[in-house]
Amino acid sequence: MIRLTQEGKIKWTAFTGVIGLTYLNERSPGYKTTYQNRHLRIYKDYGATILEFVDQNGISLYQFPKSQALNDLLSAVRYQSAGVKDFINDLLDPKPKQK
Repeated sequence: MIRLTQEGKIKWTAFTGVIGLTYLNERSPGYKTTYQNRHLRIYKDYGATILEFVDQNGISLYQFPKSQALNDLLSAVRYQSAGVKDFINDLLDPKPKQK
């Protein structure tokens, strides 16, 4: 999933709200996507990175085991969501943009 996220084949969108006792806000959002007809969300909960399959209503169906790979995935998701790659490409592009 990390590679597919980095390649832009999986697109993530930020969301805010409450999941259980965890409050996600603009400063610490969660992210969600649909891939191969499965809904997924990833977020931080008391320092742990959580990746889950969810239904259409956001109810957790399965929580993946915790691992360092989930932290790496969340980092890739944040990088994509913030548009860092496009920003860097724009900085390195020597051609002026037309208005």
